[in-house]
Amino acid sequence: MGASLCDYDLEGADLRYANLRKADLRDANLKNANLAFADLTGAMLHRANCSYACCISTLFSRASLIEARLDHRDFSYAAFQGASLQMASAHGARFTGSDFRDATIKGASFEENLVDDVL
Repeated sequence: MGASLCDYDLEGADLRYANLRKADLRDANLKNANLAFADLTGAMLHRANCSYACCISTLFSRASLIEARLDHRDFSYAAFQGASLQMASAHGARFTGSDFRDATIKGASFEENLVDDVL
């Protein structure tokens, strides 16, 4: 198990290149955080607020983002292989070059997104 950051307020935090593998970020506030190049492989982000954050080239492989708020976020070249995004909200997000192979997105809302070269 990774770091326990459940319910933490990390609004605006600079977490570039952070190793958050298997971290528990349930209900965490990551609004406006910089998660570029961070490793969140296997992390739990249930109901986390990740709106308006930067997630360029972030690793979300096998992460659980159930009911997460991912609105107005840049996920360019992010990896979501095998991730669970059920009921997540990702309005106005950018997913250029992102990889969703084997990801579960049932019930997720992807409105007004920029999607180019997605796998």
